[in-house]
Amino acid sequence: MTTKFITLFTLVFALSCIGQTVKRPNIVLILVDDMGFAELGCYGSPIIETPNLDSLAEMVYVLPSFIIPHVVHHPEHHF
Repeated sequence: MTTKFITLFTLVFALSCIGQTVKRPNIVLILVDDMGFAELGCYGSPIIETPNLDSLAEMVYVLPSFIIPHVVHHPEHHF
């Protein structure tokens, strides 16, 4: 009985995966610590060269302001 159930479940799962043709968007979220707004070339930095991020920014939508309103890190020293 268990073998029949596993076989049936596997068959139903495999058939349900075949019909999925919806393309999901690719999302890349880059998190950095202590970076100013104009420290990337795509935001106008004349000093710091970031050619790979600049070429990625030309192909996609770049968020103009993405600010976290609270402290992201904190010390975890417990005495």
